[in-house]
Amino acid sequence: MNWLEIQESLNNLSARYMELEANNTFLEKEENYETKNQIVNIGVFYLVKAIKDKVKQMPVSDEEVRKQIMAFGSDVNSISDYLRNLSNDFETYETGMEIVKTLIEISDKQYDFQGDIKDSLLFRQRIDFHTKALEMMDRNDLTLEQKYDYIDSFDKTLSEEEQGELHIQSIIGNIENAVVQTAVAPMLMKAFKLDVRKYDAFAQFIIEVGSVGENRLNDEPLEKQVSDYKSILVSPFVKAMKHDVKNK
Repeated sequence: MNWLEIQESLNNLSARYMELEANNTFLEKEENYETKNQIVNIGVFYLVKAIKDKVKQMPVSDEEVRKQIMAFGSDVNSISDYLRNLSNDFETYETGMEIVKTLIEISDKQYDFQGDIKDSLLFRQRIDFHTKALEMMDRNDLTLEQKYDYIDSFDKTLSEEEQGELHIQSIIGNIENAVVQTAVAPMLMKAFKLDVRKYDAFAQFIIEVGSVGENRLNDEPLEKQVSDYKSILVSPFVKAMKHDVKNK
């Protein structure tokens, strides 16, 4: 950065901190982001927790930033690095807030699956999950975390838009358990025959795998959560929703 760019960056901070203050006021009251959709509430809870942690790590105001800049004196490189890092923090924070508001916005929506439900991303993901869980259940050479990483990998095969659409389907796309179980049942019967203990062990394994994801989410920094969730912002469903709102 040169001095002109540094000044422009400082000037932009005023508006960013005004928005941050408004968002902080919004996040202070949980009723502002509580919804009737439990899946949204869980996702928003962890996002808000990470957002608040991120804000604590950032300078409290643009005035504080200017004081730090003055402390660097004429060291343009140090000033530039400081402002770039701060800008990156703001971008992460702002994207996190956009995701939170988008999740709230979709919380009362319904997802209309097109065509055969078995062709949907959500159905395919659930079948993929159970198939891989069967593979991993008795693997004693892997940790539970390693098993989780393998089992929960369907989205890695998708484009960003598809990943976003899968998120949306997971949140507001209701697929009856009976539909999934009808497809899963033959897989389990083939693997376990009539051994009830195996069925029970598999059900317990699914719970344990799920706990790995939940424990990780509790400790994940905002950067990781934003990376996982930001695809919903480019999902066809959200794009169409925001286009409809814009044209009203």
